[in-house]
Amino acid sequence: VWHYKRVLDALQPEGFVFENVTGLLNMEGGRTFREVRAVLESTVDVMGAMVLAAEEYGVPQRRSRVILIGRGGATTPPAPPAPLTVGRK
Repeated sequence: VWHYKRVLDALQPEGFVFENVTGLLNMEGGRTFREVRAVLESTVDVMGAMVLAAEEYGVPQRRSRVILIGRGGATTPPAPPAPLTVGRK
């Protein structure tokens, strides 16, 4: 995450997408996720976090992913995108 933050600081994009495994949410009792979130939030005005089922977005894998989406110049966090395919039942 520190490497990613350096890239964001250097490029100063209007937004970013960061994805990781869902285990990130529970590492060290959630402390790791809170730290990652804080580091990335410092680079944008608004950030949203969500867990998405990869297979609902055209990825040929059945696994959930943690997605952080940051946006500069925004006032409301991004909403999860609409699924493209039917996921698990």
